[in-house]
Amino acid sequence: MKSFDQFQENLNDRRLQLKQKQQARKQQSVEKGSSARDEFAKNIEDKKQEVDRRQQKEAEREEMKKEIKKEMEAEKV
Repeated sequence: MKSFDQFQENLNDRRLQLKQKQQARKQQSVEKGSSARDEFAKNIEDKKQEVDRRQQKEAEREEMKKEIKKEMEAEKV
């Protein structure tokens, strides 16, 4: 009987260890997913900022072109 009791205790211990491992893996998966989503969102925000910066520079260049063109036309007259 003692060996059966030990076997049952070992079985219960293994079940508990397995549950703990599964919970740990699940938590790691959740954290990894959260981290990946955060990184993805940050990358998107960085790209949006880069696009906005480029558009602003392009707008400034166009404005400078217009000013130069106006000055050149004013000199012609």
